[in-house]
Amino acid sequence: MEPILARKQGLKGVQHILVVAALIHVAIFIDQCRETFAALMDREPVASGACVGGLDGRGYYAWLRCPLIDGDFHFENDYAQLGRESLASQASWPLSPIGRRSNQWPVGPAIAWAPAVVTLHLVLSSLGSDSPWPTDGFSPPYQLAVGLTTLALGIVTLVLMYKIGGFFCSPPAAATGAALVALGTPVVAYGAVDVCMAHGPATAALTLFVFFWLRTFGSTRTWRWAVLGSLLGLTSLMRWQLGTFALLPALEAIWLATNASSWSHRGEIAIHLALAGLMSVVVFIPQLLVKQIVYGHPLGGLHQTAHNWLEPSLWEVLCSTNRGLFYWTPITLPAIAGLAYLAWRTKRPDVAILTVAVSVQIWTISALIGIGVGLGSSFGFRMLTETCALTAPGLAVLFDRVGPRTFRCLSLSGGLLVLWNLLLLGVYRYYLGVVEGGDVSAMWACVTHYVHRRPLEGLGILAAVGWLTYALAVASGDDAEPVIHTASEQMRRRLAG
Repeated sequence: MEPILARKQGLKGVQHILVVAALIHVAIFIDQCRETFAALMDREPVASGACVGGLDGRGYYAWLRCPLIDGDFHFENDYAQLGRESLASQASWPLSPIGRRSNQWPVGPAIAWAPAVVTLHLVLSSLGSDSPWPTDGFSPPYQLAVGLTTLALGIVTLVLMYKIGGFFCSPPAAATGAALVALGTPVVAYGAVDVCMAHGPATAALTLFVFFWLRTFGSTRTWRWAVLGSLLGLTSLMRWQLGTFALLPALEAIWLATNASSWSHRGEIAIHLALAGLMSVVVFIPQLLVKQIVYGHPLGGLHQTAHNWLEPSLWEVLCSTNRGLFYWTPITLPAIAGLAYLAWRTKRPDVAILTVAVSVQIWTISALIGIGVGLGSSFGFRMLTETCALTAPGLAVLFDRVGPRTFRCLSLSGGLLVLWNLLLLGVYRYYLGVVEGGDVSAMWACVTHYVHRRPLEGLGILAAVGWLTYALAVASGDDAEPVIHTASEQMRRRLAG
């Protein structure tokens, strides 16, 4: 049995890693939104800013601001506030078949931001003329309500990634995988910089869904399948492409039916799966309602996509110099490879199903990208941001069965990959190039230019990554037993529970 002191020391190391990763998130957010914080003192409307600026971000936010402030679903005011004629033009925002200004973006992020924004609006409205800021939905407090909500969801995502890794690996390894994936992939960009995009709330929703699925895997309780379907519906509200993760409960149901002892038990499993599907549709209803209002049809305004299902653009998605996932964020390569290794090593049905679902999402995005679907001016391969979070166990397992020396070497390598990602993020934030990628020499030149232009910020990033690497190295000395279980061991534990 592990000594109590050793367990406490291990927990302290885990907390250190997670706190450092969270503080880096917070520091990046504060630096990104410093002008918005400063504008709080001006008490004037801000037409665009870090929190609700840009084409896509304004579309997401319009679903919340328009009914809350204007009391309708006419988006002209929202789009005009972009302050750029090209983005506010009718070509960018054509009329729907029933004469309303279109909004093709999902409503889920607006729902996630609503508690903070609505509460703020009620407080400012109650002050009336004494309110120090306009209650127009665009003044600095509104922007910060959106940004702080996404930041909080980013911290929740970090913790959930750690919890997910903990199902397969020791706590130090799980915390290491979560921190490196959170800071070494687009997860940090859309949790702390582009906070008006859907990817931050969507990543939190997906990791919550997967955490609950893993936590209750194998259970046939009715309430569990109802909650599972509700979380899937919530995830799909954020980004409809994430609906492919319905494979998790579907494949689990097939596995349960295969191991069922009778046909009546199999029928019960089918009913539970149907209940999950029904609940996901119920939770998805808000998206259907707003589409009906704006387009006159619950499925109106869908993105035009490519459908190359038999010839997906896997090379473009994974390896292209135009922000290919492995090329732009190389830490994802060992993470996905580690996830496949974990499935092979443990023979556990849950991790095997998770690996299949991650692969299907990559295949789906590779098939859809093309006509009407592109990366735009974004950081990295943003369409797989949510999927990146699910690869944390794959990275964690690489740290789980190695000695302290190898752990520290791997931590240093992971730290260097995080450093590269954060430097690229700095280049992206200040529009210094490589928005659409490029060869290694071009990317290196842009990073060098960024460090030369903003040396103090570059030193801050180096110090932050050094602090993270030190926290990982300290955790390498924790005496925590690996917790990788085979499928038979897993079932024994569940039956014992």
